[in-house]
Amino acid sequence: MRIVMLTVLIIAILLMTTCFPLFYLSDALLRQPGTEETALIPEASSKPVPAPENQGKQQPMPEPVPEETPDWMREEPLYYRHASAGEEYLKNGQWTEAAFAYEAAIEYAIEEGCSKQGLAGLYLSLMRAYDMQGKRTRSLSVLLGAKEQGAQSREIDEQIAYKLSDFKVDAGVKEAYRGALQSLLDQYGQYICTEDDWEYPLGVFHADILDCDRDGTHELFCIYGVPGKYTYAYGGATYEDVCNIPCIELYTYRDGRAVRLLRERVGNYFAQSDEGKEVVLGGTNEVWLNFYLDTQDYCKAYYTVQNGNLVSRVLNAALPRDTSFDIDVSLYDVALGYEIDGQQVDRNTFEEESVRLSDMIYGPDGEPAEYIFIPPDTFRARGYAKQIEAVMLLLGG
Repeated sequence: MRIVMLTVLIIAILLMTTCFPLFYLSDALLRQPGTEETALIPEASSKPVPAPENQGKQQPMPEPVPEETPDWMREEPLYYRHASAGEEYLKNGQWTEAAFAYEAAIEYAIEEGCSKQGLAGLYLSLMRAYDMQGKRTRSLSVLLGAKEQGAQSREIDEQIAYKLSDFKVDAGVKEAYRGALQSLLDQYGQYICTEDDWEYPLGVFHADILDCDRDGTHELFCIYGVPGKYTYAYGGATYEDVCNIPCIELYTYRDGRAVRLLRERVGNYFAQSDEGKEVVLGGTNEVWLNFYLDTQDYCKAYYTVQNGNLVSRVLNAALPRDTSFDIDVSLYDVALGYEIDGQQVDRNTFEEESVRLSDMIYGPDGEPAEYIFIPPDTFRARGYAKQIEAVMLLLGG
């Protein structure tokens, strides 16, 4: 009996020794990695665990939040702003302001690389602003300037053709005036100016065809610059200098030829200033030319044409030669005497006539027909408007 019990005990010990590694391995397999030895395996459920709602679908990427654009990047091109202002002026019937706005828009458009199509649209808008002011020659010159800048379009070509066909002047008048203008070009050359050229012009730089008394007979009006010497007094001393002096010529048609009615030099003394001089065309019923004459006195002249003859009103106030004075000082505080068309008058008569002529030029709205700047302003100086070429085309040249 003892032998049997001992045998059973030995067999049990052997079995326990053999199975111990299997228990250890099973326990290691049942543990989750990274858990403590006491972690328990969850019991299996008979119900399936629902998957997350969007599991298995590609989630959209969140929309990027755009950064705020700096103010300088949000600004509209300068030409667009000026063009918008021009459009508003046109809507309000402010033709002069519209022309200035579109001129500025064109300058900026060329600098900023506007498309040729957009540039053509700006030129056409400027043309309309001049048309509304009755400036036929300036309107045509704008279109020629557009073609020079490469801003070509079918409408520009059509407008040029229309303006040339609409110019109703006898062939004899055209031929006579074309010859007179060509003679000036041959003698003095044609002025070519750059943006930074502020010298007085040399050569023919302006021409136009006027009807001063609106009788159907047109006049030819030209301005050119010639070099000349002049003297002036300052601080009790006399000085001599050389400059290009603008000259005006005015022609009428008579007996089959161009007859010159006026040749006059624009003043380089009293009227001279840093902004340059100007010739003004204005008048309510007639077209008058108004500018300072080239004398050492205060001398302002008004010219028009009536029935083929020159009509003038020249106002002269003698100034002292031996003393200098501030140009802001009243003329009447320094003048030594007064003349109208060579006849001596008193101060009151001179003042009254000055006011009357000024009102006649500027009209009730205070707006003359045209300013012609000397030197030409930037827009025309850079070749955007081709006044001489426009006149030659109108005259059949």
